[in-house]
Amino acid sequence: MTAEFSPSTDESLLDRYVELLATDPSAAEKLAAARPDLADLFTCLRTLDLLSAQLSDDRTIVDDPTISPEMIHQGEVTQEYSAERRREAGSSVLPGLGEFGRFQLLEEIGRGGMGVVFRAEQVDLKRTVAVKMILGNHLAHPQQVKRFYREAKAAGKLRHPHIVAVHEVGDVNGQHYFSMDYIGGENLAERLRRGPM
Repeated sequence: MTAEFSPSTDESLLDRYVELLATDPSAAEKLAAARPDLADLFTCLRTLDLLSAQLSDDRTIVDDPTISPEMIHQGEVTQEYSAERRREAGSSVLPGLGEFGRFQLLEEIGRGGMGVVFRAEQVDLKRTVAVKMILGNHLAHPQQVKRFYREAKAAGKLRHPHIVAVHEVGDVNGQHYFSMDYIGGENLAERLRRGPM
């Protein structure tokens, strides 16, 4: 009997798998092996990852003389090739902690299907802010980028004591971001784990 997909539990697992495809393919496969009930989803994500890597430039795996058709059919190429393509494209999915434009990224505080949020210092104003970026930015489809900017624009128009204000939107070396108020404390997921509000 196959376990059912549980969005609340498995979405973060699938996000982690996609991240590992880019940074540590062998760890991604160990993660997949631990959840055979999600094998079809992992296969789909590997295929999408490979296709995304192909779309990032004109060269495809078919053009690479070091890759045989057998390697493609056996799934050996998906993780290794796409991880190598990402390294060629810029070494990592996201900038590391440290300097990012006018910000100093201090720690990752949240991650979802589309983006990641860092606690940061806005150096010129010496204030703590949250900086949200598109996850896998260099592989983002133009529609994802448009949606990201729509989200920033919509949030920027809101004024309410219980909604964080958006300060600015832009990109640093092609990495799209927006900055907003930083509110310390536990996040919603942590709060919900404690029980009903």
